[in-house]
Amino acid sequence: MQIPLSNGGNLYLRGKIDRIDTTTVDGKPWLAVVDYKSSAHKFDITDSYYGLAMQLLTYLDIALQDAVELIGQKNCSWGWRLLFSCL
Repeated sequence: MQIPLSNGGNLYLRGKIDRIDTTTVDGKPWLAVVDYKSSAHKFDITDSYYGLAMQLLTYLDIALQDAVELIGQKNCSWGWRLLFSCL
């Protein structure tokens, strides 16, 4: 993903979404981004608001932008999940 900056430069983001789940509720498509973590991590929406934890919301934004290509639906409702491995 390339984001243009006000100074003429670009910010490049790269990542991999672990899993995308979809379902339909009352005829409306839902999309959820699932992020697996190997260590304890608590997602706090306040951290995302202040730009401190952007990974999960960035993945969700990309998935929603590409929903037609990914799942053949647009205007999806959304959600997210963090899953932890037990090593």
